[in-house]
Amino acid sequence: MDLTVPADYGVVASGEPSDDNPAVWAPNGDAAGTRRYRYVTLQPTRYLSCLISEFAPVTGNAGMVTLDAAPQTGTVRHGVSYDSVRLAVESNERTRDRAGRYYAAAADILDFYASVVGDVPYPTFTLALTDAILPGGHSPAYFAVLNQPLPLPPGVMMSWRTDPVAFSSYPDFFLAHELAHQWWGQAVGWKNYHEQWLSEGLAQYFAALYAEHRSGPEVFSDVLTQMRRWSLRHSDQGPVYLGNRLGRIEDEPRVFRALVYNKGAMVLHMLRRLLGDDTFFAGIRRYYNEMRFRKAGTDDLIRAFEAESGRSLTAFFDRWIHEDDLPDVDFRYRIESGSGGREAVLRFEQRGKLFEVPITVTLRYRGNARETLVVPVAGEVTEVRVPLRGRLRDVEVNEDGGALVEVG
Repeated sequence: MDLTVPADYGVVASGEPSDDNPAVWAPNGDAAGTRRYRYVTLQPTRYLSCLISEFAPVTGNAGMVTLDAAPQTGTVRHGVSYDSVRLAVESNERTRDRAGRYYAAAADILDFYASVVGDVPYPTFTLALTDAILPGGHSPAYFAVLNQPLPLPPGVMMSWRTDPVAFSSYPDFFLAHELAHQWWGQAVGWKNYHEQWLSEGLAQYFAALYAEHRSGPEVFSDVLTQMRRWSLRHSDQGPVYLGNRLGRIEDEPRVFRALVYNKGAMVLHMLRRLLGDDTFFAGIRRYYNEMRFRKAGTDDLIRAFEAESGRSLTAFFDRWIHEDDLPDVDFRYRIESGSGGREAVLRFEQRGKLFEVPITVTLRYRGNARETLVVPVAGEVTEVRVPLRGRLRDVEVNEDGGALVEVG
């Protein structure tokens, strides 16, 4: 892709920048003439994109990042695989002092994602900080645009806090989400509007995984709690599989973000709870490797997880992705004496449609000791017996907000 722009403008675009490209910032603001940029895409891309803007010179914004992506023996992928990325951050004059921080954060996020997936799809990545009214961004192949909200004029009030994807406890959420799209949405595309959750749900969940990795379980739990709240609030508006048609009739874009983004991510989290970490992440890697630089459907994701888990998951995805119902679950427990001592009998009952849903149960003992387990609820009745480790004080269900269910 060859682009010629006025001399005081620069270009960030899909592809590897040519070695003889000029800097994206102009040597001086009133330079005459034009400048030419060339970008070459050696990896398959879903579409070509570019950003043309007046950039400012910044320092500490570029370098080579070696990634923790251990080679997977016997893995067959489309395209070329990389173990390092040439990373750059570009900015305008207003936000140039943020470039160094964003460079460090982007490098850490890229390294984490590569360690989870076992690969990075593109050899270069540029993060462009741009002025905007609201936070957000867009992530074509090879680069991402990250909105930097402008100060509001005097007397103007605007709040983003009532949006499903505004996470006050996680300042780098949008950055982590947009970087995840290099894998989910770009390297692995989606077949049609029904399948957009494969892009947004996976990017949303990977952003949550990075919160867990970098900031710990408390922030991760806060993110899941918000995703759950918005998912439960809007699930009756339609199934995740309805894609970008969600919320269209009432012109309410938050419904789309609540379900395609947040509910999609919560479905993945519940699947992780059902299968266990080893099987879940093996399924993620299989899905990525098989669909790299191809357009995927939900059936492809199911097939990858079924291959790793050795069990059918069609009913799970039918309920959570293709339908809009939610489980109707009651919980009771009782204490009994067993052969090994006293036991708590945990009993879940489902009414109406039957779901497969993993629900955490926390046993609190006197003296502040506690024990948490995940109960895979399925069928009309699920009972689990747990040997007690002391005198039980109380029992909390779904304390971490990791299941899309209101338990009665």
